[in-house]
Amino acid sequence: MEQVRNEQTIYSTAVYCRLSKDDEQAGESVSIETQKMMLENFCHERGFPIYAIYADDGYSGLNFNRPAFTRLLEDIDNGKVNLVIVKDLSRLGRDYIQTGYYTDVYFSRKRVRYIAVNDGIDTNRDDNDIAPFKNILNDMCAKDLSRKVKSAKRQRAYKGYYISAQAPYGYKVDSTNRNRLIVDEEAAAVVKEIFCLSLAGNSLSQISRILTARQIVTPGVYKVQNGDTRFSRYQQGKDSLFSWCYQTMRAILRDQVYTGDMVNHKVEIINYKTKECVRVPKEQRIVVADRHEPLVSREDYERVQTLISLRHRPKKHDFDNVFKMFNITVKDSARKVVDTGVTYKFSPVSDTVAEFEVYNFDSEKHTFDSVYITYNLNYFDDPN
Repeated sequence: MEQVRNEQTIYSTAVYCRLSKDDEQAGESVSIETQKMMLENFCHERGFPIYAIYADDGYSGLNFNRPAFTRLLEDIDNGKVNLVIVKDLSRLGRDYIQTGYYTDVYFSRKRVRYIAVNDGIDTNRDDNDIAPFKNILNDMCAKDLSRKVKSAKRQRAYKGYYISAQAPYGYKVDSTNRNRLIVDEEAAAVVKEIFCLSLAGNSLSQISRILTARQIVTPGVYKVQNGDTRFSRYQQGKDSLFSWCYQTMRAILRDQVYTGDMVNHKVEIINYKTKECVRVPKEQRIVVADRHEPLVSREDYERVQTLISLRHRPKKHDFDNVFKMFNITVKDSARKVVDTGVTYKFSPVSDTVAEFEVYNFDSEKHTFDSVYITYNLNYFDDPN
């Protein structure tokens, strides 16, 4: 028989609901609205007055930094809530260590009663020994769920479906088919111009300066202006609206998606709890050709890749100033290299370009050899 502690308490009830995208993909049928209805009926039948309903829709049970859950903890700390009710233990969380902390330590310390309806857990009773084992099972379920979701995404990737969280700049998700990309005409025009400027011989930094000068909004700002609030951090200050950078330009010109190919599996989650990701080598990515309308021909795309590779050769030195390489300053007009018999004269053009005239004195023949050299660090590094 259930042993219920005999205490007369006036409850202020928090109803907590959670549903992650992984739950939905795995076939979880209990939506947020269904959870709310179920728990509201439960509270009504037992006379528990509801202080507030807290709902985290689209948040993993392994992530405890959820907005509604954080607000619930704040209300508990402020003494506004002393009863928390969830559908089952997994709604609170799927990490058995953290979930166990809240159910066994935190709620007890705060004198908060905790009820998980479907699991028959009620901290006001003395028969909750099964709770830690159910938390472990929920953790194992999260790991299994992660594997299933990863496998499902991989199968969709092999079919050439679009499975990323956001469309690449220049495209948008087809409203009639979420697995397909269609051209975003306004942004696509900018992408096409970027490729044309690169083919014309402009460096990545030069293209960035051209677009900035013309006050074309950056991809992040463009997405915010079109309703994607996830990029709101890019819209800070008037100057940042048009501040194109070398890295953005390189990412666009390197992206194979603009040839019409669907490229998936660019990153891989290596820890199902922390969601830590690593970049997948290019040769291991899943590429399906001709899945959407291209913005650049394959020939032009390959030409751009060659130009970028030639222009952005790896550094073979640690110098950012050509004169430091030879241990000279711009005030020098000529210097003799000790013990070599070589004297060079140079004209500084800039910090990265110098013109050298080298004299080699042959003491036996009493002759000079003259060599004219132009040394340009910009050949090895994209100019800033």
